[in-house]
Amino acid sequence: MSLREQDVVVDLHVWDDLWHVFEWGEQLPEALDSVGQIAKFLTEHMGQDFTG
Repeated sequence: MSLREQDVVVDLHVWDDLWHVFEWGEQLPEALDSVGQIAKFLTEHMGQDFTG
């Protein structure tokens, strides 16, 4: 049974031409965008502000 079938909120973003954990490259604009999206998701779904 998938997470969605179990009513778990999931969100997948695929970044073309980037590698796994590219977010460690803080000089990349995409990394900052991705971390911001992660923080927003966590804030919206965990009831705690992770946006900083």
